[in-house]
Amino acid sequence: MGAAIVSVLVSVLERIEEGVWRAGGLPDDRLQRVLSIIDDCLTQQESAVSKIRASFVDLIRDRVLPERPLTKRRLKFLTLSSSSTISSCLLPLCKGVTLASKLLTEAGNEKRIIDITLYSDASAALASEDVDLVLLGADRISSVGDVSNKTGSLPAVLSAKHASPGSCVVVLTEVGKVARPGKASEHVVEEKDAAELTRGWRGTVKGADDVLETSSYSKQATEKGDENKALVKVKNVYFEWVPACFIDAYVTDEGV
Repeated sequence: MGAAIVSVLVSVLERIEEGVWRAGGLPDDRLQRVLSIIDDCLTQQESAVSKIRASFVDLIRDRVLPERPLTKRRLKFLTLSSSSTISSCLLPLCKGVTLASKLLTEAGNEKRIIDITLYSDASAALASEDVDLVLLGADRISSVGDVSNKTGSLPAVLSAKHASPGSCVVVLTEVGKVARPGKASEHVVEEKDAAELTRGWRGTVKGADDVLETSSYSKQATEKGDENKALVKVKNVYFEWVPACFIDAYVTDEGV
């Protein structure tokens, strides 16, 4: 999420630099122009989701439905985590529990028929059987089209390509998340505190205490400065890259 926020902030600051500081003027006039630019950017962000949703509906109508067997009456989607963009695109058509809750609430209000099945991340291969579309959000997109999304995205995509060869992998995103020129490997990997994973292990998971005492997260290793010599390293990486070769369509606020 950090990369997406930075992208928006950089875009706003570039507009402010171009439209305010370089243009000059009195301080009060500059302040009003800054506020106007910020308001305009917020309006664009709000309208972007509506445009993405419209593009997604066009994709379903023009490319997905015509290729489906007439005997298959329902569309089956596979997604993961909880993307506000994905939920906004799914709702007018018909993180897991959070996304399911949003869909159920909307379906209840408008009497739409939907079936939702929740799987663990490790069950991606099972979940991908007979799906029509794999929907991904994007934290950022490299200049060559590789997509950084929640960890678990790549296994889901690879599973769908194997279990449902005819499925379509679709990225729902704003154009503003496309990064400047550079390979995916040049982008910093966003890694979070391992404690988010380990705090629930001690005393509940068999063997967890032994693992934690020899891990880079252990207090003893930290005090001795031996983090790099730890027998076990706990990694909590939030995002991973899905290569462009696995993406079938990018649905953005500027179209498909």
